[in-house]
Amino acid sequence: MENDSKIPILPKVRVKGRRSVLNHPREKVSVFIRYSFLKVADINTQKEQFCADVFIQAKWREPALDNKKAVDPDTMNWDEYWKPKLVIENATEIMKEKKWYLIEFDATGKATILQRRRLRANFIENLELEEFPFDVQALSVTVTSHRSDTEVELLEDTDQASTIQMDSFKDASEWHLYKHVDISKKVTTKEYTNSKYKYSVILGSCFAVRKYGFFLWNVLLIMLFICSLGLCTFSVSVVLPQNRLQLSFTLVLTIVAFKYVINQSLPKISYLTYLDIYVLVSLTMLFLICCWHSVLSQLQEFGFSESTQYWADKYGLYSFAVLYVIFHIIYITGITVKNVRRRVDLRNAEKKHKARVLAESLEAADRVDPVGDGPQSYRIRASFPQMTRGRSIRPLDLDNGNSPTRSAAVIISNPARMM
Repeated sequence: MENDSKIPILPKVRVKGRRSVLNHPREKVSVFIRYSFLKVADINTQKEQFCADVFIQAKWREPALDNKKAVDPDTMNWDEYWKPKLVIENATEIMKEKKWYLIEFDATGKATILQRRRLRANFIENLELEEFPFDVQALSVTVTSHRSDTEVELLEDTDQASTIQMDSFKDASEWHLYKHVDISKKVTTKEYTNSKYKYSVILGSCFAVRKYGFFLWNVLLIMLFICSLGLCTFSVSVVLPQNRLQLSFTLVLTIVAFKYVINQSLPKISYLTYLDIYVLVSLTMLFLICCWHSVLSQLQEFGFSESTQYWADKYGLYSFAVLYVIFHIIYITGITVKNVRRRVDLRNAEKKHKARVLAESLEAADRVDPVGDGPQSYRIRASFPQMTRGRSIRPLDLDNGNSPTRSAAVIISNPARMM
């Protein structure tokens, strides 16, 4: 009896396909992620963040539920089953979040769990501002897992495209939003864990192009006028350098004050933007004009004649004017070429996305069957195209008004609307 008392008590483990919560050994699981940007708003350049309402779906195979079509997802204890432990990595302030689960079965009875969540939050985004104000920003929602990449691999859901709703975009006056979502993945490490472990990360990104009209008319054009006034100082007599310098210094101080105002709309970054380059070139132009006026006034002190001083002043004016025009040609050409290439790539990606969505819509239309005796009644064989090629799905929660997207079978009055 004494020996029996020393026998350790083993934890209870569920049998018949249902695994225990306690570190059940499992092979590497592929988790497929799909994004839907329901609303994008408040793209804040200075704070480098944006607000979005996002729907995220993750799905993975669950052998423990195979052939168990009688289970009810609303009454199940999901803690008893394996989960990928997903987390939204770049969400800073989650204002609202809802998460629920569904189960899908194929024709052979194999089960797939769908984890769906909808959240409204502020997301951190490391904005690339080198091309400001002609920049294109990728607004990303980053999903990762607390499990290492030896346990979980996050992949794009290739059976159904990620989407974005354009009607609810709130910053249309400042940004143009493209109609496609790009999915990319990477592997990273976490500072607070063992460095030998790596973690799978997947990013869903929508693309916003800044409308540069405000900066073109209110900054660049005014800066062009201010700097061009520096050439007007050559109209003052060459024998009055003090008047020339006074006017030039006033213009320099004006640009410095203007630059300070511009910096208020940008974060403190360590590199130059396109707008910074234009302002600094204009400031350099006025600086060189000031130096030229100072040197020109001393030519007669070094033995040059008044005629030489006069022609040197004329050549100086022409040289500054030509250099300023050449700078604008290079500046405008460089911006135009780079931005046209970037926007062509985005438009091509948008066309591919539209073609993919159209193909999925046509495939969904092929799975529409008439039901009942009425000529206008139809049933979709499956409302989840990414999991239903040639398979049947058990309807779930058709009468639940809280989550209308949770049903796997939907009655529609007009199948043409699916297009």
